[in-house]
Amino acid sequence: MSPEKHRYILQDVRRLAGERGLEFTWPVDREPVWEVPHLGYLAAARHGVGAQYIALAARARWELGLDICDRTVIAGFAAELGLDAEELATASDDSGLRAEGVRVLLEIQRDGVFGVPFFVDHFDKYWGVDRLPAFAAALAAKTAADLTGVPDDSGDPLPVPAASVDDGHAGGCG
Repeated sequence: MSPEKHRYILQDVRRLAGERGLEFTWPVDREPVWEVPHLGYLAAARHGVGAQYIALAARARWELGLDICDRTVIAGFAAELGLDAEELATASDDSGLRAEGVRVLLEIQRDGVFGVPFFVDHFDKYWGVDRLPAFAAALAAKTAADLTGVPDDSGDPLPVPAASVDDGHAGGCG
């Protein structure tokens, strides 16, 4: 990333947070080991609490200024998630989770993902929170066309996504 883009993102994030009344702390990544938080997420997701893990990790990193590459920080999420602290803290040592992590990385590489948030609909790609309305509109248009003649089930509850990724800031990261 160019220094200009980096400075812009720093300014933009501060502005966006201020508009929303949010306070945050810039993380300082001295020697990050990203497998620790990322594979911790995969462990949490296996137990059905991936979204909650993401919320805890985002709060720890961006609001509290904690080092989420520190195993003790990740272990600290366990109580709130109802999981074993050791399992989360050592997820990056689990060969099965490491293999799953590689699979996920190859999958997002195939989809052309280069930052977050990133939305993909077949060959159409949308990067950044500000692109979410366009992505949703494109899906809605396709869904409406695909549902011609299908009975109305608008009273049924909407499904909850099974997985999520970091929601980042409006400009995304990358």
